[in-house]
Amino acid sequence: MGMVQFNEKIIEELLKATNDEFPNEIYFSTDKNRYLKAYWIRIHSMKFGNILAKVHAIIEGNTIFITDENITGITVTIPPQVDKNLGEITINGNTVTIDDKDEIIFV
Repeated sequence: MGMVQFNEKIIEELLKATNDEFPNEIYFSTDKNRYLKAYWIRIHSMKFGNILAKVHAIIEGNTIFITDENITGITVTIPPQVDKNLGEITINGNTVTIDDKDEIIFV
């Protein structure tokens, strides 16, 4: 059996890497009601009879733009890069102000 060599520096860098909890853009789709959360977005459930739920969310300045398909509702935890006093969420073309809230629920 051959010998396997590892570059210690590469292994250390991989172990230090972390996942960004609040990315500026999220593409999320699921075909199961079991997998409903992606970062700062949580789907309440899929609409009955649909096979795929989709959410696209992007932060631009203090505005969060969201489009969704085939979901019954969504909860948005406001990311730290958005000013809660000045921020807005536009979901499928409808805009609401954040008004210093930590999360916003849409049904």
